[in-house]
Amino acid sequence: MSRCKLQIRRAPDIGEAWGRLTVAIDNRTLFDIEAGETKAALCEPGDATIIVTASDGRGFSRRMALPPEHVLVLSLHAVAPVWWRTLLGVSRFLDFTEIARTPIGPSEPGPASQLTQQMWIGHAANEGALHALMAERDGYYSDDNAEREDTPEHMALSGFAEAMGQPSYDHDFLEYGFAKPGDDLESRFAGHSWVEAWAPVLRDTLSAEELADINVFVMFGVDRDPQFGDRRQIRQPRDLALTDIRLRYIGEINHPVRS
Repeated sequence: MSRCKLQIRRAPDIGEAWGRLTVAIDNRTLFDIEAGETKAALCEPGDATIIVTASDGRGFSRRMALPPEHVLVLSLHAVAPVWWRTLLGVSRFLDFTEIARTPIGPSEPGPASQLTQQMWIGHAANEGALHALMAERDGYYSDDNAEREDTPEHMALSGFAEAMGQPSYDHDFLEYGFAKPGDDLESRFAGHSWVEAWAPVLRDTLSAEELADINVFVMFGVDRDPQFGDRRQIRQPRDLALTDIRLRYIGEINHPVRS
């Protein structure tokens, strides 16, 4: 039977105020997705309506063609077109952007199926500390901030961007998460992209004590561009230490697209 794996990343610009979002295809609920999470599900290929609904009834739907025998990766993000803002009096609504589509290959992928991630692991006092660090700042897209570009007064996109010494990055390559209860990385970060593939890499890199302490991760995919070469979202990655969260940059890790 033909299949499509649909993977949806909830971008950081959809803050906690939206609450839990439910993703469905036609009349079948696939999963709930919280702030900062990525979830995936197997679907039947073909034309389908993807429906995203918040607990207060807000949401949207999009008709899309789900490709057979492919992994379709979508970024779920907030947008603010003028006509919606004028008509409904709202500043943002939701939409999808396609990030990637890759063939569903064999269980042992070749070199072409490898991904590279810039990876941070660490510990946060609570989930709110992680979201506060990664959340898009109010006012970043304001006219006043645009006028301050290339000056010391320019506001960075997030606390994380500021800590990395740069004004912004592309959210579409970002994923981060706060651990659920669990004995290993796979169970603690269940539902996140490729955790079954990158968790073994971390186990081979870190000590048992370091692994036990991890309750947050941040990773940026390295864009493999055949024309312009590898493009990294964080130009000078570094460790980060704040009162309620610390992150250690462990470098670039390579892992298969599918575990």
